[in-house]
Amino acid sequence: MNELLRPLGQSLTPDFARTLVGLKAEAAVQKRMATLAAKANQGTLSASEKVEYDSCVLAGNMIAYLQAQARLLLARHES
Repeated sequence: MNELLRPLGQSLTPDFARTLVGLKAEAAVQKRMATLAAKANQGTLSASEKVEYDSCVLAGNMIAYLQAQARLLLARHES
């Protein structure tokens, strides 16, 4: 995944990097993810919930990677 996202991370501007670093899931999304995570830990996810959960985890990982790239850019830019 890093190889796929690296070009995007390298093209960030400082302004967009600040915006990206500040992104946070809405409360309803966080609550849904907590519910799905609990069900995943219990082994009780339905097939459709598993697809939803896996998609959200993948999206979260992608966003986290881009946020890390944004933080690196900002650290280099502000030093």
